[in-house]
Amino acid sequence: MVKILFATSNAGKVREARFALAPLGIGVERVEVELREEQGESVEEVARAKAIDAFEIVGRPVAVEDTGFFITAFKGFPGVYSKPVMKAIGRSGILKLVDGTDGKAEFRTAVAFAKNRADVEIFSGAAAGRVADAAMGESADSLPYDSLFIPAGARKTYAQMGEGEKLSNSSRAVAFRKLGEFILSGKKTRGFELK
Repeated sequence: MVKILFATSNAGKVREARFALAPLGIGVERVEVELREEQGESVEEVARAKAIDAFEIVGRPVAVEDTGFFITAFKGFPGVYSKPVMKAIGRSGILKLVDGTDGKAEFRTAVAFAKNRADVEIFSGAAAGRVADAAMGESADSLPYDSLFIPAGARKTYAQMGEGEKLSNSSRAVAFRKLGEFILSGKKTRGFELK
């Protein structure tokens, strides 16, 4: 079985990556590294910088991801600043922010796969939906927006869904599936060992 290294301290993200890649016959090995909290204009830019940092630390091909929560009425805010905004205002602050709007929002994820410092491939995924009227379901502190987000066509938040239901259409799963398809295609992966 082909395995990739995934640099993250978030066990929930590892579960999602494994769920997305297992049907393709690709395993995921978690490597915990302390990465700088990068800032950038897009999740793709942030993920690219994190992938280069992770490669420098582990010295082998490695994947990282960055996910943002984008609220349409606020031109995508909090976007790449989702983590610090959640820490600052919490779920109740997000709900107050969207009160009086249509609540449209989306998750955007970029998975960056660094073959080396100079060769980084980016795979993007998105999941459209809306912010719920109230936090619903139990979401882990590591995935705090899950109790607020109802994906398009659903009636439940990610936190209320079973793992398979959520992961079948999450932005992270979409991005990791694209990475898996890239690996299986052999594009730019020949000549080095993934794991």
